Amino acid sequence: MRNQISGQNGEDVALEYLRQKGYTILGRNYRKRCGEIDLIAFDPTNKELTFIEVKLRKNLVFGTPEESITAKKWQRIIKTAQWWLNEKKRAETRWRVDLIAIEYINDKININHIQNISL
Repeated sequence: MRNQISGQNGEDVALEYLRQKGYTILGRNYRKRCGEIDLIAFDPTNKELTFIEVKLRKNLVFGTPEESITAKKWQRIIKTAQWWLNEKKRAETRWRVDLIAIEYINDKININHIQNISL
């Protein structure tokens, strides 16, 4: 993994992490009026479609990446995921919402992948 991270490439770090775990990437930055999903991937271990929110923090002044997700944000992600499922005619597919929280502090990367988040 890279030694340096910028805010705009936190998703790149998450993509690399997911690929190393065997996930198949199906989409990135899916946008609808109701919201956006950073990454869409297939988890081969659990055989589930995964809608992923990526949060990067370079310091913890405003809290951890995990703390930045509100219930309203998760509601928008779920609604957007449902749009994607309907568009792709995959409404019956098993799916979940994950968070990949990345801390890049003192040139060290810490990735916390939290599966099946619900608020």
